[in-house]
Amino acid sequence: MHFCRSLRWLCLPLIALATPSAVAQNLLVNPGFDRDLSGWLTSTSAQPPDNGQASVAWTASDASGSSTSGGVAFQATSEFGSAMASVTQCFSVTPGLLATMGAKILTTHSDPTSSASVAVSFFSSPDCSGIALGQASAKPDPAPYGVWSHTATFALASPAARSVRAELSATAYGTFFYGVGEVEAVADDATFTLAAVGTTTSILPSAAWIHGANGSYWTTQFTLCNPGPIDADVTLKWLGHDADGRGGLEFTYVVPAGQTFAPLEETWSINFPENWGAILVLSTSPALIVQGETSTPPSGGAVGQVVPAFGPADFAGATPKTLAPIRENAAFRTNLILANPTEMPLTAHVALYAAGGTLLGARDVDLLPIGMTQINRVAAALGASTLDLGRINVSTPTPGGLVAAYASVIDNVTNDPRTILPR
Repeated sequence: MHFCRSLRWLCLPLIALATPSAVAQNLLVNPGFDRDLSGWLTSTSAQPPDNGQASVAWTASDASGSSTSGGVAFQATSEFGSAMASVTQCFSVTPGLLATMGAKILTTHSDPTSSASVAVSFFSSPDCSGIALGQASAKPDPAPYGVWSHTATFALASPAARSVRAELSATAYGTFFYGVGEVEAVADDATFTLAAVGTTTSILPSAAWIHGANGSYWTTQFTLCNPGPIDADVTLKWLGHDADGRGGLEFTYVVPAGQTFAPLEETWSINFPENWGAILVLSTSPALIVQGETSTPPSGGAVGQVVPAFGPADFAGATPKTLAPIRENAAFRTNLILANPTEMPLTAHVALYAAGGTLLGARDVDLLPIGMTQINRVAAALGASTLDLGRINVSTPTPGGLVAAYASVIDNVTNDPRTILPR
């Protein structure tokens, strides 16, 4: 875990550990490295440059023992920092496709911090340039040296993805604790496929790793539950707040049928410290249940709230959704969270009513594509400095628009939040 803290940017992706059953055409050029590395883009790097070295080359070593074919050999060594050797190919992709990358890997030497791997990375550019939106990767299963191990990973293309990079690599990390890192490996019989799969999309309106009012510190833990009969390939896309969420980082998970999984909270808190925002959820299983538990520790324990991912039935459209009760007084404060699950900008209309039905105030709130915002002390923001009991209606005048909305009524003494879901 401390290793990920020191190399934060390398720990963004989570590992996918299974192989999908879908069968599709292998899109790779020269996947068996028959005579050379033609069709592959080779790359080596070291950070810092004077503390590591890496190489990539064709080798006659073949997974099937053929004398007329070969593989790709990687070597990487780092005294302190990292060194990487890789071969890649880039493909166009459309949202919702399942990208699968696999290969046979023969490891001849590796230290605890170093390994060969396969990976898929998505980009918003058409040519795999720029910063990756997200990545899924996998390392070979532990096996005796000299044994070929089939290794595969896969991930869903999110709405912003326009290209995908298929990658074979070996990376060495040198650390103070482990010393010099080194890896030597050969890869062969690579496969890369893009398959159309049915996906469901939902949105978790908020998550946070941030200090708040009255000494609170809010952190979110996710739970992914798959009670269905098929494995769920899941992508969680960070949208942030008050911004266009289409370029947010992505994290890939696999939740086997019938199982429940909680991603490491630390992965998110390390990458998004003092931040909050919404999360887009894409899954190949309609049965997937996603819950976010956001809590803060008072003395002697913790207080918090559970918010589910919102699906189509939960969204407000031209017909309003109602949130009640809303309170804003000496004992309670209320925050309103609004999220846009669509890829178009829209306007949310928020109206506050007293207990007797009198309209106290209203506001139009602009939301960017798959964007999110939060209105703190929403009753006061809408014109009611004190409100013991009331309701909020949320709708959108934007044609085809949808809004996910919920309210959090927070005790001013204990910081204990209560979740008000739309009805």
